[in-house]
Amino acid sequence: MWRPPSRGAALLRRALRRGSVPSRSKGGSERAWATPSGFDTGVVTFNSLSKKKEPLILARERVATWYSCGPTVYDHAHLGHACSYVRFDILQRILSRCFGVVVVHAMVITDVDDKIIQRSWQENVSPAVISRMYEEEFKKDMLSLKVIPPVVYLRVTENVHRIVAFIEGIIRNGNAYATREGDVYFDVQSIGDRYGWFTGATGSHGDSGKRDPRDFALWKKAKPREPYWESPWGRGRPGWHIECSTIARLACSINVYPVRPGFYPSASEFDIPDLKR
Repeated sequence: MWRPPSRGAALLRRALRRGSVPSRSKGGSERAWATPSGFDTGVVTFNSLSKKKEPLILARERVATWYSCGPTVYDHAHLGHACSYVRFDILQRILSRCFGVVVVHAMVITDVDDKIIQRSWQENVSPAVISRMYEEEFKKDMLSLKVIPPVVYLRVTENVHRIVAFIEGIIRNGNAYATREGDVYFDVQSIGDRYGWFTGATGSHGDSGKRDPRDFALWKKAKPREPYWESPWGRGRPGWHIECSTIARLACSINVYPVRPGFYPSASEFDIPDLKR
């Protein structure tokens, strides 16, 4: 039922055509859900946006496109990682073995992050050494747990150019802004009441460059000794949440986006505005 990793990227591009899209109600404030057209799997799943069970509809017959956030590779995997990915694995096996659905699974590996940088300073090695070491360890751990590997792993550092292009598009659409310091923030006010659908998030007043305390970083200006990439806003690196939004959209849309417990409020709250732009 599973395609070999070497065909992963091409399979993703073919398989991802349309996705289920949350839509606003006429009043504009409810978590409305427009049931998509497509192949009805016969599976009913809990929809974290509508807060109720919904039929799992696929864009392509018996092909489910599945995206998951992998680890931020700065330390050993722990019991929480194991529990989450084993649960995801069980769900995938149910879809494939009980319902005859081919699961095309892509996982992002966050290999640039504040925690990775801090660990590299502590160990006096480059962030790349830290991230590669713990990435390989994570894969071995998942293999030991008999978790089916994704069709393709996607590292953030190998997709920064796509992230930059994605951010430029968000700015053009009027949903983000750059500061004089070289940071870029998502403009929460530009999407009205759609922000906070999941948790009623209020944000943080920690950065004076924000227009709204709820605005979150899409691009961070590089600080001394930090890895960086060139961009229209100067040297910097991607913000944490834009990484998943961009990579999840590489092939247009996804059918299933599971989020680990503890990450659900933050990851989903930030990714939905990005993905709906």
